[in-house]
Amino acid sequence: MSGESSFHHEGPGPGPTNLEGVLTVNKDACRRIVEYANQTCDHKMLEQLKAWATEDHVVTSEMSGAGTFEVTHYHVRMDLAVELGVVPGKNVYYSSCDSDDGPQLALKSHGESTRPMHRFADLVDRIPKADREQMQAVLDESLGMLQSASQEHKFGLISKSDLIDLKRKLSDSLKDDLIDELNSVEFLPKAWCLACEQLCPSTPMAVDELKHMRWLVGAGVVCCPFSKMSPNPPWCDKSTLATLTFPFMCRFFEPDDVYTECVAGFQESIFHDILNVTEGALKSIISKPTNVNSAGTGYMLNYQIFSPTDIGVPTERNRKYCHWKGKGVAKPAVSFPELLFRRLDAKITVYLVAEQNEIDIDEHSATKKRRAVAAAAAGSGAAFGGGASHLTESECSHLEGFQLLAKKKRLCDVSGKVWAVEAALVSVTQTSCHNPTISTNSVQTLLRKTLLHDLVQNKQVTTAEMWLIQGFPRPGLQGVSELVSAKFPFPAAIAIHPSQVGADSKLTVQQERSLIGNSMHVAQVGHFLLHSALSK
Repeated sequence: MSGESSFHHEGPGPGPTNLEGVLTVNKDACRRIVEYANQTCDHKMLEQLKAWATEDHVVTSEMSGAGTFEVTHYHVRMDLAVELGVVPGKNVYYSSCDSDDGPQLALKSHGESTRPMHRFADLVDRIPKADREQMQAVLDESLGMLQSASQEHKFGLISKSDLIDLKRKLSDSLKDDLIDELNSVEFLPKAWCLACEQLCPSTPMAVDELKHMRWLVGAGVVCCPFSKMSPNPPWCDKSTLATLTFPFMCRFFEPDDVYTECVAGFQESIFHDILNVTEGALKSIISKPTNVNSAGTGYMLNYQIFSPTDIGVPTERNRKYCHWKGKGVAKPAVSFPELLFRRLDAKITVYLVAEQNEIDIDEHSATKKRRAVAAAAAGSGAAFGGGASHLTESECSHLEGFQLLAKKKRLCDVSGKVWAVEAALVSVTQTSCHNPTISTNSVQTLLRKTLLHDLVQNKQVTTAEMWLIQGFPRPGLQGVSELVSAKFPFPAAIAIHPSQVGADSKLTVQQERSLIGNSMHVAQVGHFLLHSALSK
């Protein structure tokens, strides 16, 4: 296993300095990695990059949300092929996420290049029904015991230390019980496809015309259970069954490459141990007839923990990215930081678009009207940039509080008009625990249902800019180049009011916000894919 942290002796090179540079860091990384190989006369690295760019790939993403892994993989491969002067290989995508309308509509609405050939629902649907129901019962029982213990602590029947000890025992017991059950599961070769509306092969190796392709499987592991902020141990969560199902399914079908993304506290050792059980492990009879990259004897792991700030993007999002590849391969010879880390040259102001280049996107008319009425009732003249809509009375009162806090912290003078910083971003709708926060030197991680306001310019950071901050430009934005807008995987139709396209063809505001988190990983996923392509 590796988690390298060595730097090139000269330190990271310059990072992007403007908005377009921030949004095209993956393209720049492709250019830099090819330049590195040429300048060092590393012919082996060039051959590895050419092989990864030109071979045919079939990509299966599990727990894929809006399809971040698919679109990042596609664009990185295309950009790398351009830099190398080669013809890119073919890409085929399979996607799986929960059956919620939001993620499924997002996957359905991808452009033709990244639209999944097959769209499946929950990962656990690949488990035979009887086994699935038995394991779900085990999970429900453990979660019920956890809830009962929490109630007992609430009423003073057990101490906090007893509660913590019980939670730890429940977590370990649940993990071990589900692993025991999953060890004997023979996964179903077919699942219900929401795109084809019929049973389709869930493994592309069951399709003759795909067997020659390199098979990559990626999963966005549910982060909350492994977060430092989680009130419970990692495996006391409703997502535990799906999380543990993933490595067992990979062990059963044996893809060439396995990728995961999660918070830094993710316990990748559990996945590693599961993937590398070879003696007595159940394996699918569906496999490649001749696959030199087969993981038949297990997998080797390479992982990196890094934030967008490490690659020159002013957004904090520390994550752990793991790559398992068939035995007989080694980690890349050049370290991830040495090759791809960049200086953080861009300041927070890259996201605060100048008025003449205002990024403007219409809100839903009902929301716009509600805000306007609320602002009029409050007698408030505080308008968002461009006058698109207005702050509510409650939001205005929050801003007044932030102004006072800024004066106390000496971010501005007593008048509140002369600022010592270029930008001071605050949340005006987030939960109370975040309300006292003023961010001046880095962009806060944008949580759901967050409205940011720049106190210095007295303007809102618009919803459109929230998407830009997180890596995905939305379609149809003003002030953004066509090159950058083309990186967004969805057609413009899902960005306009439902009355214009039909209610069933438009993501609601809530659905859009529920997908925001998925878009934050584009730069990181792209960089990690490039580095993993160098695994020998």
